Amino acid sequence: MILNPTDLILIQISAGSKEEAEKIANLLLQEKLAACIQLLPVTSCFNWDNKQQMENEYLLQVKTSAVLFKKIEAAVTAIHSYEVPEILGLPVIFCNKPYENWLKKEVELT
Repeated sequence: MILNPTDLILIQISAGSKEEAEKIANLLLQEKLAACIQLLPVTSCFNWDNKQQMENEYLLQVKTSAVLFKKIEAAVTAIHSYEVPEILGLPVIFCNKPYENWLKKEVELT
């Protein structure tokens, strides 16, 4: 799928603590890279260094536009504690128009 720069995306970022998740969220909002970010406590199961792991983390759901993905990736990577942080950009297929308009206004796309 090829996205247009103004297409909406949802970026998932995992963080090792609530404090780290809040630090990332505050940075992205201050820099106008995101319109809204939800912080959710999750349990992640994954393989790392050939071992199965289970960790409590915080998942950030970042609402933004495709054009800002690389800036968000750079900003998060610069302050994240993980060697390999999760930064996944997912296309938004459907969105109600008033929310879309608000989101684009918040990230200065309109």
